[in-house]
Amino acid sequence: MGGDRVALVFPRTGMDLPGRTIALPLSLLHPAGALETAGFKVRLIDQRVESDWKQALLDELKLGPVCVGIS
Repeated sequence: MGGDRVALVFPRTGMDLPGRTIALPLSLLHPAGALETAGFKVRLIDQRVESDWKQALLDELKLGPVCVGIS
């Protein structure tokens, strides 16, 4: 079912406080592009901006990704 799925998680770091600019998660966007080019369906979960990131991760894990990467 999920053999062609990959989940990539960008965690909160403590540097992303309210009122500060949140930069793009470049450390995950680069491999995400390569994975998509190779035919994988990539789900990027950014804990800094996704309000219910825990549920998003649980939902993605139910789909059975072949890999979960954390920056």
